[in-house]
Amino acid sequence: MISAVNVMADSSFNSWYKDTTQLAATAAAGELPGAKGLSVLKKNGCLACHSIDGSKLVGPTYKGLYGKSEIVESNGKERQITADDAYIEKSIYEPNADVVKGYTAGMMLSYKNTINEEEIKQIIEYLQTLK
Repeated sequence: MISAVNVMADSSFNSWYKDTTQLAATAAAGELPGAKGLSVLKKNGCLACHSIDGSKLVGPTYKGLYGKSEIVESNGKERQITADDAYIEKSIYEPNADVVKGYTAGMMLSYKNTINEEEIKQIIEYLQTLK
């Protein structure tokens, strides 16, 4: 498997890690809108490649994604999309169909047999909270 590594100072990592673990603990307690969606993302390892704070990892950040206009590559051609419910579901089930410009196709596998439609709705609800 090909991976990208984000190198940062210990203090930056510790701050980032503290923020994500606090957010996850709050979500697990059901205190945040979209808490179930965050739990689905964590359970499936999505946050290993997609950040929630705007930082660039292997995949695009989730911060500000919902409703955003993106340039994607589809069948070797660029086109503009809006990251709406349909796009998010398609990206989870067919991750190489529309790859955000600047990212590499083939890095993400399909979660079609792993994440169900109810969990997709929970993920979308959570993504809508990330401004």
